[in-house]
Amino acid sequence: MSSANSFKIYRELLKTRHPPLIPFLGIILSDLTFTEEGNLNNTPDGLVNWGKRALLAGVLTRFKAQQLKANYDIEESQMKDCILQEIEKKMVPPGDLYDLSLKIEPRDGPGKKKSTLRRRRDTIF
Repeated sequence: MSSANSFKIYRELLKTRHPPLIPFLGIILSDLTFTEEGNLNNTPDGLVNWGKRALLAGVLTRFKAQQLKANYDIEESQMKDCILQEIEKKMVPPGDLYDLSLKIEPRDGPGKKKSTLRRRRDTIF
């Protein structure tokens, strides 16, 4: 994906595609950030800058429209089961996480007191 002309080609392709689609969140966040940072909240007269609000609303409306058009024919319980299965596949046992933490940042390093914490494998915290 080319970032030339503020992702012009990507934006044009997005307009012609039909849901379901997942827009690139980084571009949406960049649009919101540049609109927020690049425009004053108030006009020189002290009034609310409605032009800025309209630009922000436009970004959010386009994003929301992509969500509303999508029609997924997946029952909620199927979706939850699928998500939970994917999470379980990638889970690391808590004891292994603790071991990795100690390997990366040993407790008994120079100038540190010896750890009095006991290692527990049954919880993450």
